[in-house]
Amino acid sequence: MTRNTTPFLLNLCDFDVHEPGISNDEFLDSLDEIGVWLRVLAAHDSLKRYSSPESTRAERMAALSNIYLQLGAQLEDQAVSLIVFSVWSKNRDLVLADLFFRTFVTRPRKSTTGSEIAAVHDKLTGDRTEKVRVDPSAFFGEVVEMDDAAIVEFFLGYKWRSVPSVKLIPKKHIQVWMNLPGEFRRIASSFYDKRHVPRITAAYNKLKHGPQLILQNPIDRARRFGSSPNLEVQLTGYRAFDKTGIRLLFAGAKTRREPSDSGVGSVAPFLIDDEGAVRKLVFETMVYQATLFSTLVRMQLALYRRRRFEIGNFDEGVSRLMEEAQRRLSHTNA
Repeated sequence: MTRNTTPFLLNLCDFDVHEPGISNDEFLDSLDEIGVWLRVLAAHDSLKRYSSPESTRAERMAALSNIYLQLGAQLEDQAVSLIVFSVWSKNRDLVLADLFFRTFVTRPRKSTTGSEIAAVHDKLTGDRTEKVRVDPSAFFGEVVEMDDAAIVEFFLGYKWRSVPSVKLIPKKHIQVWMNLPGEFRRIASSFYDKRHVPRITAAYNKLKHGPQLILQNPIDRARRFGSSPNLEVQLTGYRAFDKTGIRLLFAGAKTRREPSDSGVGSVAPFLIDDEGAVRKLVFETMVYQATLFSTLVRMQLALYRRRRFEIGNFDEGVSRLMEEAQRRLSHTNA
């Protein structure tokens, strides 16, 4: 292998430069501008390659895999962010970058004792510096049980009331404020989902730590080796499935669960390789989730800087994504 003469990362410390730590202002601004949209923009870029008639099969499959990879990464990003904000909102002297560095989400535990929220908050506050692993199912399972006022105060550190101060919420954004408790509960519920989230996380891990995958044709496999009743009939109704696609290997070479196996979902599912479904995933799931999360980040900025909450002034690329998502929603509801 030839020597790489291009520096991979620039480390200022190599030049004996001493700089202060990353401030909460810097961190929030960067989260607002790119952190919230990082995964969505990457997924959208892959969507263009996936949809292009000029792409080869390998390019399409790589693009499809990256879209699912970005979905899993987005879920993990948002779960960690919500956990951190629930701590930071109670003590804004804590350093956000350090809290993010220390917080990890892990697979749901079979049994938990006591409050996951109380345990996590205790570990992330004070003078401790160790990494903290959080069971998102247990943590957000407690969150979804909170009432409207409690769930807003939990994430923002601000008492929610139906008529907010005009110094914080302008009249033009009052509906956003009214929807806030429900939106927070909706985001929290997505991490409490015990059916779909573990499957997305498992797919993300196999792509991230893999590639643990194989190229196969779903209908061909169903015909050759049998399937559940009527599955072949259902599959043949979708032309998109009668082609080579990506099958993830959750359990090595095993394709079926044994009666003694535990866990959710097939041990060898296929990524959905259908352009309509993939576009829906990007625009109706990923863009929607990022839009909700952007509201949370901008609300944090408003409270931290003691200024009015505003929506707008997005990066041009982000604005195009949001507009396309809105057009799709309007078309669906028409």
